Amino acid sequence: MKGQVKALVVAMALAAGSANAAIDTATSGNGELYFTIWDSTSQKAYTKDLGIKMNDFQPGHGSETFSLVGDTFWTGFLSTANLATTLWMVGANDSTGGSVAGGPRYLSTSDNLTTATNQPNSNLSQFAASDSFLLAANAFGTHPTQANGSSLTAAADGNSYPGGVFNMDTWTNKAKFSAAGDTNSSLNFFALTTSSTNPVGKATITQFQGAPSQVATWDINVGTNTLSFNGVQPEIVTPIPAAAWLLGSALLGLVGVGRRQAKTNVIAA
Repeated sequence: MKGQVKALVVAMALAAGSANAAIDTATSGNGELYFTIWDSTSQKAYTKDLGIKMNDFQPGHGSETFSLVGDTFWTGFLSTANLATTLWMVGANDSTGGSVAGGPRYLSTSDNLTTATNQPNSNLSQFAASDSFLLAANAFGTHPTQANGSSLTAAADGNSYPGGVFNMDTWTNKAKFSAAGDTNSSLNFFALTTSSTNPVGKATITQFQGAPSQVATWDINVGTNTLSFNGVQPEIVTPIPAAAWLLGSALLGLVGVGRRQAKTNVIAA
C-alpha cells in the first residue's frame, strides 16, 4: 500500500512538472514566447520555450539575448538544416479575451511591414490556430519535463512541424500574416489585438521600438548560437569621477572662504 501511495505521489509530481514545463498556449490567457525554426529541405524543426510570459514582454521591453549553446536539439537541427531554405519566427498568444476590443492578443515577428500593420480584426481570431502547433510541440523533447525546454521534430510528427500544410509563416495560412524570415533576416516585432467587434475594422497593431528612432528587431545568429531581441536600451548614467567631486568641493570651499573674508572686511570698515 505504501509503495502504491509513493508511486501515486511521484506520478502526481511528474504531472505537475509537465503542466508547468510546457510552453503556455493561447488558452492560458498569458502565453509564453516561443522561438521556432524549420527547414523545408530536411523537413526538421527546432522549437524553444523562451520562458517569458507575454504580459512581461510588451512594447517598450528592453533587449534580451537567449543562448542556444549546449542544446543538443539545436545542434541536431543545424547538423541537417539547409540554411538557404530555413525560416524562423518568434511569437506568443492569448485567445481568452473573446471578441471584444482588446480581447485576443498576439505577439509576432514579421518580415513584411505592410501585411503586419494592415490586419483586420477578423484575422486575429485565426492566430489562435497556432495553439495546435504549440500543443503538438509540447509533447516532444524536454517540453514535458523541463522549464524553458526545447524540441527537435520532423514533418512526420504532424503539427509539431511548423512548415508544410500547417504553415506558421502565415499563421496556418489563415491570417495571411507573414511572420517568418530567413536566417539572414532581422524580423520586426508586433503586438496585435482587436480594436472593436467590427470584423472588417483594422486591428490595433503596435510595433516594438528599440533605440531612439529605430525599430526593435529579433535576430538569429547561427554562428554564435544566439537569439537576440534588440529592444529599448537602458539609459546610461555616466558616473562623475571622484576627482571631479573633489574639485567641486574645493571650489565650494574657496567660495565660502571668499564670502567670510568679504564679510570680515565689511565689519572692519
